Amino acid sequence: MGVKTFHWSVKQDSARLMNLTHEYLNVFHEANDFASNQFSFGAGTLLNADQQIAANVSAADLDKNLWKFLDRKNNIISTTAISVDEWQNFAITLDYVKK
Repeated sequence: MGVKTFHWSVKQDSARLMNLTHEYLNVFHEANDFASNQFSFGAGTLLNADQQIAANVSAADLDKNLWKFLDRKNNIISTTAISVDEWQNFAITLDYVKK
């Protein structure tokens, strides 16, 4: 499989903003064993926020107003602010050989 890069863009509708008290899973890539995702990209209040806090994730990373990248074990690996007024572009590269 080698190396694959996934690209996507998002733009919020200012007339119909997301309810960030909910979790939004916007992009994910499911693992071939269907037991998890290779990565997930979402926003809002994570369903497993209590587990994240127990795992010493900072409260700042759990901010519902951030886009969050999560790894296969649902660890937060990166965050960035959600913009309402402009397009936001994202990419993530997976190296299947190096896992």
